[in-house]
Amino acid sequence: MYRWTKPIPLQDNRNYSTISERVTNIRRVQQLPYPVAAGMFDEVCSWLESLGIQYHNTRVHKYKSLLTDLAISEVRKDYSFFEEKYGLVNGINAAHEAMELIRIYEGLRYEKDPKFIERLTKILQGHELFPLDKSSGRDFSLELGIAASFVAQGNQIDFSHVADLSLVFDGTPMFVECKRLKSESKIKANIKDGLKQLTKRYETLENPSKARGILVLSIGAVVNPNLILYEASDSGQLGRKVKTTVREFIATYKQYWERETTDKRSIAVIIIFDTPARMDKTLTTCRELDVRLLPDRMHSDAALFHKIAPLFGPPF
Repeated sequence: MYRWTKPIPLQDNRNYSTISERVTNIRRVQQLPYPVAAGMFDEVCSWLESLGIQYHNTRVHKYKSLLTDLAISEVRKDYSFFEEKYGLVNGINAAHEAMELIRIYEGLRYEKDPKFIERLTKILQGHELFPLDKSSGRDFSLELGIAASFVAQGNQIDFSHVADLSLVFDGTPMFVECKRLKSESKIKANIKDGLKQLTKRYETLENPSKARGILVLSIGAVVNPNLILYEASDSGQLGRKVKTTVREFIATYKQYWERETTDKRSIAVIIIFDTPARMDKTLTTCRELDVRLLPDRMHSDAALFHKIAPLFGPPF
């Protein structure tokens, strides 16, 4: 019913700046009309089927039905039927999850590697409600979301490697380890584990000294575990609110990635915060990324960092 054929200009409050050559903040506050989102999600489902992935008994099928009803409500400007049938929390959850799958589709739609398809199949696991999910499915979706950002710019991922992501970027062997933080009590351990995993990955190469690595931390499950709406009157106010959340997280936990890693081959940390929000009565999705170079890295690594950072401004 709702067919998406080309990108539609979206409200985009993208703040891209460099602070002391160490930190790049990328913020995207977007309003994606639900008829468009439903059409795009139809394409995602068709793509899954074309890869031989059966999604009908997974949470993805439930999202598809829910988004279709939400799109109809948007066209009619009447949400009473939708809220009665699903409830607002489920609607927020579906829109939030759909954005992640759309990002993966946008970057990886032409990927045919069997190992990629194996990972893609795993992301369909888990409870349809994010706060109730205890499976590893969403961990794989974080990895593939990062992979999509690299592949969309012409980079090739080795999906057969034991690392979360392995690639050669600008002539440099690169490893990425992704951690979707789920418990405040385990944040320190997760960060240390991710950095240790990177060091192990470097040693798998014939010339380990050439390798570089990035640690990715998704913080939504610890800073907004119940997907509570961030309320704002406009995109500027919303951006300030989510930026404050990310800065508070960094102020509390940066000691664990800045002081406790002695391996200079690990050059950067990416903090990702995705959250549902409402701007002037319109539901939307906000993504804040803080891409930061670790202290005391070589000039050549700083230059590499500044080539990597712009990749993480995904369309959705």
